[in-house]
Amino acid sequence: MAYMFEGPEAAKTLLFQSIQLEKPSPWGFYATLSLGLLQDDFNLSELVLSELNVLKDRKECIEHFAILKSYFYLLKKNSKTAIRELSKIIHRHPDQASAWLTLSSLLIRLNKEKRFSKAAAKCAHIAMELGQSSMNVTKVLSLVALSFFVGGDKKSALSMAQKAIHCYPNMAENWAAFVVILLRTAKLPENRVKDVLNFARTLDTGENLSQWMFE
Repeated sequence: MAYMFEGPEAAKTLLFQSIQLEKPSPWGFYATLSLGLLQDDFNLSELVLSELNVLKDRKECIEHFAILKSYFYLLKKNSKTAIRELSKIIHRHPDQASAWLTLSSLLIRLNKEKRFSKAAAKCAHIAMELGQSSMNVTKVLSLVALSFFVGGDKKSALSMAQKAIHCYPNMAENWAAFVVILLRTAKLPENRVKDVLNFARTLDTGENLSQWMFE
């Protein structure tokens, strides 16, 4: 609220006060680090990351720590360090589905380097297997499909996209991935493509996704 109505400096002041408490909440650190990243304040971000190191292996903190640390290095245009630091977290906590999913997303962001695409698909698949009972995996298969697609493995991409809509037919994001891959890998009559889009239109889509698919 302070960030929205009073600006970043007021928000920083409140967040600094919160993390200086005798027992500061991890959420205060997350918020301060996020604000530093939004403002490209790498000195602040690095300071908060050093404080967060004491919490990095607490199960309830791993997901947020992994995401924010990878963003920190990405924004500094140091993708190799981002991958290395995430890999260290996974090495210490190989049972954490969220960390595998974060690594998969990171590798997809680096899609100019094709060698990462198969690794991204593998990481997403592991996340899906580990996260069946602990996280929402309804969109992970599409992440696997898109990883294969970016890497040029169109056959595997289409297979995974089909599996995604078979397992979770009510997820608009899965249909969006299927449409993208289908249009690039198969020659379908225009009316068949329209049938797929018309079905997807009946699902609950976000505004941005709806504009992309139907306009």
